[in-house]
Amino acid sequence: MVKKFLALAVAAIFALLYPPPVSAEQAVAETYRQMFRDGNFYVEFQIETPDALHWHSMNTIEVFSNVPKTFNRVSKRLTPIKKSSFFGWGGTNPFSAKKTDFQILAGKDGARVYRETLKAKNPDALYKGGRYYNFFRESVTGTNKFERRMLILSEENLNSINLYPAEGWQDIRADLALPDELAIFYWNDPPFQPRNYDAPVYLESSKLTFGGKEYDCDKYVEFAKDMAGNVINETVYNALYENGKLVMVQKYFQREGDKSAPRIFRIKTITSQVPDSIFEFKKKIKLYKTHNGDMNDLLKVYEEIGEIGGKKK
Repeated sequence: MVKKFLALAVAAIFALLYPPPVSAEQAVAETYRQMFRDGNFYVEFQIETPDALHWHSMNTIEVFSNVPKTFNRVSKRLTPIKKSSFFGWGGTNPFSAKKTDFQILAGKDGARVYRETLKAKNPDALYKGGRYYNFFRESVTGTNKFERRMLILSEENLNSINLYPAEGWQDIRADLALPDELAIFYWNDPPFQPRNYDAPVYLESSKLTFGGKEYDCDKYVEFAKDMAGNVINETVYNALYENGKLVMVQKYFQREGDKSAPRIFRIKTITSQVPDSIFEFKKKIKLYKTHNGDMNDLLKVYEEIGEIGGKKK
């Protein structure tokens, strides 16, 4: 009994002298969480994706699409896979990384906007006042030119079965949704990206060295399970902080100790201060009614319904 008491006493003293390391999220993580919940945020970001990552995500729009507008947008925003000879297209290194331009995603007072470059004159996707605005590029038959138009659709018609697939309305919510790397702070982002799988959970904090620099790192893990409840795959997010500010998120897949190459989400600006100008159309553009199963669809023409934006240049 005396020996057991002494052992417990020694253990208690040891714990006081050498306490275990404290593992907790960065304090600013709660600020980001509240910012995204409120829907008032402004983010400038860049995505760097190795083609190898896409082999794990073929059911998402990040891979490829056969419709012209979607491919054009995805090719800039999400760097689609360049199919190797395995798919009958030859020739690319599946482990090469690609970077997008810096893009903008912002929300304010219920509105949401996405611009695929910092210098974009107009939004590429916009939700405001119960309406979706969708920047659509369509190739002109027999030429290398594209026709550009802004399509408009009321929210209640977003799920209409008569919508023309090539217009990319199936992508509009994804364009306006928080990317997964930011959604770790607010996984359920209605109505832009309702997800039917569990949110990542905070696991631990540590120091992580990347590109020769050391960062504070918060690690989050999303577990994929089979019907029996066994974990079969993990999606890991490393949120990297520098001087108390989120600057990067690494996303990779892990299974039985094997890891995929990470997708790197770089953050240039993240703030709750949202400029009104980000929602404006700086260059005048014509508004058109989207195809919705009427006679214009059969005639392959668009009905012009007005203009939006500033002065022509």
